[in-house]
Amino acid sequence: MEAKSKEMKDYKCFLKTTTVEQIAFYRWPVNKLQVKMAKLPAKKVPDRNDGKRPYIREVVECVGLHDSFKTAEGKKLDTLTVR
Repeated sequence: MEAKSKEMKDYKCFLKTTTVEQIAFYRWPVNKLQVKMAKLPAKKVPDRNDGKRPYIREVVECVGLHDSFKTAEGKKLDTLTVR
């Protein structure tokens, strides 16, 4: 049980922000996924190297880095997102 609490995993999240819909990347403990997702709204998105960091309005879904989104919007945006 102790090993699972320290296990980290890379996630991608489909977000609705104050400006656009986008995908952001995170690395979280596996057992804290729901808590981390719940804390995202009202925070700024991670830096995209363009200086623009809008606020997150809604987390549509988060999945493992190599998994597929369930929503059609998420899948489409994922194909356009640079890693």
